Parts: sequence; structure tokens; C-alpha cells
Amino acid sequence: MSSPPVSATDPTVDLTTGDGASSAAGLVTDRGETIIPDSVVAKVAGRAAAEVDGVGAVADTGLGRLLARSSSPATARATAVVDRGSVTLDITLNIVYPRPVATVTAEVRAHVTHRVTELCGMTARRIDITVPELVTLPRPARSRVE
Repeated sequence: MSSPPVSATDPTVDLTTGDGASSAAGLVTDRGETIIPDSVVAKVAGRAAAEVDGVGAVADTGLGRLLARSSSPATARATAVVDRGSVTLDITLNIVYPRPVATVTAEVRAHVTHRVTELCGMTARRIDITVPELVTLPRPARSRVE
């Protein structure tokens, strides 16, 4: 049975499958249970959000800046709460100006829903997105003619 189309334009959309069934059936088998921690699902969601065109870098703040493991800024941050095969996500990302905020966030919701289901076998019940700022991409330096 295929899932109904996802309407990601509503920020409070319930992203469960039409009949309320969870896609976590593959996580529990007669041979055992696969447990995927919240932090892993959050990382998948953050990377999936970064795959969407128009998502810009989020600067590290506070202690995260001091303990950064890489020199490149994160393109999206996510937190996840997993509950019996479904997940609620909070994603923080910047959007590249002049991309439309509603369009980019709808694309992020749809793509993250797909990737979390594909990679974690979980249904995204709710995805809240915070956009703290619009960012501009650095322009290439012009060469000076002397």
C-alpha cells in the first residue's frame, strides 16, 4: 500500500500514513529489534534537510563553536523524539535569499519525510522548522583590472 501524497505546506501537518500504520514494521522481527536512537534520526534529518536546494548554513553558537569537529558550518540542525516507530522532528535552518521561505520549507518537509522513512524505517509524524535568518551566498571576488 502506498502512502498518500504529503502536503508539506502546512507547518502543523500530521505526516502519518493514511491509515495510521507505522513504517517501523521492519525494525521489529522474530529475530530481534533494531533500536535507532533519537540522535541518529536527528542526524539523518539534518543531513536530509541540507540536501534541499535553498538551505543555507547555520552558524555555530556558544559551546558548539568551541567544540566543533569540522571547520564548515552546519547547514541544518535537528532534534528528534522517537516513539514506537514514529518520530517528531525540530529542524533549524537558514534559507538562501531570495528563495521563498514557504517553498523551501515545504521541500524540506517532503524530503526529510522521505529520507527518514527510507533510511530509518520510521514515519515522521510532525516536522517543525525554525528559520532564524535568510542568508546570502558569498559573491565571487571580482578581479581588478589595473
